[in-house]
Amino acid sequence: MKRLRTLQQILKEIKQDDPNSCVTKYMIRALDTQGKLAKVYLGNKILYDLDQVLSLLGLI
Repeated sequence: MKRLRTLQQILKEIKQDDPNSCVTKYMIRALDTQGKLAKVYLGNKILYDLDQVLSLLGLI
């Protein structure tokens, strides 16, 4: 099962694992605009696959 999260939830999980991480919401948005991230629209929310984000950033 995919772990879908909002942008803020993804950043929170990254910061929990590495408080000094330089990953920002703008980095994740850049991956989104480049078409590298799958996303799901749920009302006004945009949900991303957490594992895909971490994989693209080289964190897993």
